[in-house]
Amino acid sequence: MTKVAAACVSAIALGTLAVSACDKKVDVEDELLETEAVALLHGLVELMADSTIQPIHASEDSIVVRCTQGGRVKFVGGVKEGARGDTALVESDFMITPSGCKLVSDGLQFTVDGDAGVRQHLVIKIWGGGGVPGFDIDGSFKGGLKWMLDSRSGDCAIDLTLEPDHDTSDPNNPVLKGVYKGGLCGYQVEVDAEDFRVT
Repeated sequence: MTKVAAACVSAIALGTLAVSACDKKVDVEDELLETEAVALLHGLVELMADSTIQPIHASEDSIVVRCTQGGRVKFVGGVKEGARGDTALVESDFMITPSGCKLVSDGLQFTVDGDAGVRQHLVIKIWGGGGVPGFDIDGSFKGGLKWMLDSRSGDCAIDLTLEPDHDTSDPNNPVLKGVYKGGLCGYQVEVDAEDFRVT
């Protein structure tokens, strides 16, 4: 039941004169709780990392796969490796467009469709020419999805940027720490970077 419908039922039950407002069809978008929004994001990341999903179609720069619970998703892009001087580069760049894709995450089952779709972009730089190894990383998730959860549905805009915090106390085994910060389904969030291990 939408918020408008619930308000109309309450008004009628109380015997108030709210007929004119209830006669108007107003489409009020449902909202996710912040924990549900984060679960939706986790489900998208888990989908990208799922090695068991079945391909339906593949071309040089795209692949369409079946989601394990139903629906499908199209990935356009890829992973590139290269070097500039003594710096090795790894770049992951994907446009993710789901279609009726069911995601199960944190005990919730979402159905998602690409609105604008979501672009995942990650650039890792590793160097060590001076004898001391080091690395840097830039990452983002940007775009939008349409979601359904139980009887609710709506749009989710995503605009997250990685703010890294490197642990270089052991130069031979540097560790990426940090958070993805920004907008998620109308919330300002910080999500641990370790939740985004998709490459």
